[in-house]
Amino acid sequence: MSRGYVVNWVTVRNTINAGDEVTIDVELMQIIAEGDMRSLLQQELESDGWKRQSDGSMVLEKDGVRATLDADCKKITVKSSESREVMARGISDQEAKKALDTASSAAEDALRKELVKKLSRVEGDIRDGVDKGIQRVYLEALKKKAASIGTIEGMQESRREDGEYEIVIRVRT
Repeated sequence: MSRGYVVNWVTVRNTINAGDEVTIDVELMQIIAEGDMRSLLQQELESDGWKRQSDGSMVLEKDGVRATLDADCKKITVKSSESREVMARGISDQEAKKALDTASSAAEDALRKELVKKLSRVEGDIRDGVDKGIQRVYLEALKKKAASIGTIEGMQESRREDGEYEIVIRVRT
């Protein structure tokens, strides 16, 4: 003879949140006035897709990661955060909560690892973009400085074998 059994399952849910950030220091040589150097950097970054904010900062969104250049143009903060819902079951409230704690912990660890990978990849791209922008800022600042000294007679730009960028400006005073 067979018997039927009824099992009541308790289902519980939890939302986990994870986030990480990296800070990049931005240092500009003072070829021309500090305010002019900042302005040139902001123009270069804007041409690369950065958006100006009302507080003077600039923001770039890329692959779910947000990079923010502060208004002083001295620091970029690259942040990523996500949340996930975790569900667990048990035959009692206590068992379901215990299963949820275990599942939440594992899911949070996995989410953090994903975020670190994403942040590392995007942070490298952002750093490369900013470095190229700073190089263009230096070029423009050198041109302005040379023009303030005298008449520019010629300019030669080249990239050496070691990858270094070189500019020679001839100025008549």
